[in-house]
Amino acid sequence: MRNRSILSQGQIASATTLLLAILLAGCAGKESKPLISAPAEVDRDGSSFDRAVVITAPNEAMGVNDEYIYIGEQFPGYKETGQALEQSANRSYDVVTIANAGGQTKTVYFDITGFFGKNS
Repeated sequence: MRNRSILSQGQIASATTLLLAILLAGCAGKESKPLISAPAEVDRDGSSFDRAVVITAPNEAMGVNDEYIYIGEQFPGYKETGQALEQSANRSYDVVTIANAGGQTKTVYFDITGFFGKNS
């Protein structure tokens, strides 16, 4: 017969807290990588494929969320009116059309190559 141990809720909570502390300590002092990045030599204003805003995210859900954050910060008052997935030069792009209350429209290009097709 095997000897089994049963952990109490207090022991589980203590072990969980210890594990979390170890994981956080491992992250201390490390710089976090921004989810929106761009080479310094190119103005990435999202106005074309060549100037697309590069989104680096671990999956599609977070990448799309970053697109909405970017639009909200850079184009206050604008709302999405259309979206298309396009390919150019072996890269994947979300091309988002936005409009404000006055009817002015803009097109914003996002390079999504880094996260496109990643679901987890």
